[in-house]
Parts: sequence; structure tokens; C-alpha cells
Amino acid sequence: MSHTHLDPALNILTLGTGKTSFLRLLLDTSTISSATTKEQLASVAKFVQGCSSHTSYIRAASVEIELDIEGTGDQRQLGLTLIDTPSLDFKDEAATERLLSETLRHIDSRLAEGVENVRARVL
Repeated sequence: MSHTHLDPALNILTLGTGKTSFLRLLLDTSTISSATTKEQLASVAKFVQGCSSHTSYIRAASVEIELDIEGTGDQRQLGLTLIDTPSLDFKDEAATERLLSETLRHIDSRLAEGVENVRARVL
């Protein structure tokens, strides 16, 4: 088996209060890489527009950012995926259980996708 360098990536999924504001702040303070595609920029723009209203479904946006990953001053590209989830209303137990189940399915799906991507790149 040959080992291939895998580009670093960070996936952030948020739950709870203030999550959308946190994701918006993270995007606003990130340096977008020149390697970011037009499709990624459009996805991020749509994601940011959705930040001004109530999150009623799982939303995600991926973008390439520049970051000093190792603290050496050298900027490296990092794949950043932000995942925003609907607000949980614990007064409505059925809705909360449905949203948590949907979120867990999303996490399982992303994990399986990531494992397949790593396998494809390493083998």
C-alpha cells in the first residue's frame, strides 16, 4: 500500500445556541484560498444568506481557506466544511428526536463518505 499525502480538511458541525453566528464569524474571519471554485463560492454565499434567518434544515458549505496550520508562517490550504443544524426545541420532544435522528444520519453519511475518500486516495 502506498501512502499519499492527504490535504488537511476540517469539518465543523454545530448544535445548540449561537451556532449559526459562530459559523458566520468563522467564515468572515477566514482567508478564502484562490483555489476555491466558483461553485464553492456560490455555496458559501448561499450559506451566508441563510445565516440571517432561522435554520430549519441541515445546511452545509465547503470552501478552501488559507491557514498557518503548523505555526511556521507558511500558509497552507485547508478544506473547510461548515454544517449548520436546525435549532432544537426541547419543549417538542418528537420534533427534537426527529432532528437529532436526522443529524446523526447526516454525521454517519459524512463519516462514510470520508472513509471512502481516504480509501480511494490511499490505495
